[in-house]
Amino acid sequence: MNWINKILISLVGEDKQIFEQQSPISKKKILSQASLLLIPTILWFIIGYCISCVYFNTSIISSFLVGFLCSVIVFIVDRAILLSEAKNGMKWFRVVLAFMMAFLGGELFNLFIFENDIAQFQLEQEVTDLRRDYKISKDIYIKEMNGDGSKNGPGNGPIAKEKKKLMTDLNNKLSKKENQLDQLKSEGDNLYTERALLDDTESLFALFRAKPFSLVLFIVFFFIHLSLELIVVLNKIFSPKSSYEKAQSVYEQLKHQELENLQSKVINQLSQTDQEKRSLLLINNIPQILN
Repeated sequence: MNWINKILISLVGEDKQIFEQQSPISKKKILSQASLLLIPTILWFIIGYCISCVYFNTSIISSFLVGFLCSVIVFIVDRAILLSEAKNGMKWFRVVLAFMMAFLGGELFNLFIFENDIAQFQLEQEVTDLRRDYKISKDIYIKEMNGDGSKNGPGNGPIAKEKKKLMTDLNNKLSKKENQLDQLKSEGDNLYTERALLDDTESLFALFRAKPFSLVLFIVFFFIHLSLELIVVLNKIFSPKSSYEKAQSVYEQLKHQELENLQSKVINQLSQTDQEKRSLLLINNIPQILN
């Protein structure tokens, strides 16, 4: 047995000596289940690492630890499902968890793919807001200069100077954002370094409305991720039982029957009266007396 198979057998908690005694099909199924167990574990590591690194600005070591913790959690859950019967609440918990993680995974893939599109969309929104604010500020400044509604009358008074300063600041911000937007459109470099998961998600869904093809990609990544998340559960439920699994089921049934018989005997003995116990003891000792 090579070292890879030894690691895979240890992952699913099988005994090496018992494994060697199984049929070839049973061995292949055990190894395939152990291999499939690694797929969602790796996915969770990537997701945990990316979220921690990109959106929480943690160090590489901290991001690695977050990804490792996520992968350990999903490994424990999937391993528990693999070692237990498929028909239980843990299975449905894993299905619900798979849907949530598939949605998050599909979202992260799309945030990565449409990174420049999202940055451009956010910049366009900021430029639009700044243009509106600048126009409002400019109108207020002009009214102040003309004396419309001003107690100080027309002219460049203290209030007008303050309005002009506010208008100038907005104009400078607007020019800066417009230059970033032009550079992003021409060179494709993402100059929008600040990342927030909720803001990016909101921009992503707004991008879905503007570009339906991005929504198609999101759905594709969602189902791919969902399939990989559920692969352990689906393999456990729908794959035919091997001879090893059937032998385990028979052994478990025999043990249950043995314990039930033992329980019945104990209950019968406890329910007997003292007279019945003395009579039974006498009957059991008759052969010894006759001898």
